[in-house]
Amino acid sequence: MKTCIVISLAALAWMAIGADRVAAQTLRYGANPGTAHTYVRTQRDHVTQTVNGAEQTADVNSYWRFDATVSDSDGGRTVEIVHDSLSIESGPQANADFSALYGKPVTVRMDERGEVMEVILPDSIPDSATRLDLAATYRGFFPVLPAEPVSEGGGWTDTMNLRTNQNGLDMTIQRVNHYTARGNAEYAGQTALQIDYTSEVAIEGSGSQQGADISLSGTGTGTGSFYFLPDPGVYLGGTETGEMKMDAFVVAGAQNLVIPIVQQREETIELVD
Repeated sequence: MKTCIVISLAALAWMAIGADRVAAQTLRYGANPGTAHTYVRTQRDHVTQTVNGAEQTADVNSYWRFDATVSDSDGGRTVEIVHDSLSIESGPQANADFSALYGKPVTVRMDERGEVMEVILPDSIPDSATRLDLAATYRGFFPVLPAEPVSEGGGWTDTMNLRTNQNGLDMTIQRVNHYTARGNAEYAGQTALQIDYTSEVAIEGSGSQQGADISLSGTGTGTGSFYFLPDPGVYLGGTETGEMKMDAFVVAGAQNLVIPIVQQREETIELVD
């Protein structure tokens, strides 16, 4: 016996939309006075460079744990970031001690969408922490949210331009992020809106290291997801993988070298408290 299944056009339309499709909503960072959140951020970098035909590799693992206290400021948001643990491990070499940075606030002033106006560093930063470039690190920590309400499948783009100094090189970095809102998903023990993104990065820099003049240029791509609680407007973190391909032109005395560099990164940020 054959079973006859009849589905109305209305039912087909309902199934195509999906029962749990996320409706359009306005995304903004919350600003309950004194609200503090603890984040853990881990990065794993694998770097390969080729010098005179010889391949050299290095692995760098970093761990950041800090409290972010949010408050309202003239309609925007002020975030005070205080570290309680920070480490960078790079092979067998001695790892820097960043404990002198603990307890010293880094202040981020941004609008309610996450567009950063200013990053204010502590009055004194230990020498070991200068290479971290905290201003650049926290200028790009909070994703920029859409100006208009966004529904599932909707997207937006933002561009971030940074000037930074890393290991003696003055760098200009441009990062373009393309975001797409998805449905709800579980992350950091909570149900939140998942937002996927792809990124394109361009980098230019020049300076000196150990008596050699260096110029650097390259491009990269990244893919990732972050998770956001629209109410009360809390960033839960996310994951990203990316790759940068660069060329370093080195002039040391009478010797000129072009060193290809490939940097692969995996990053995880998670709200833990």
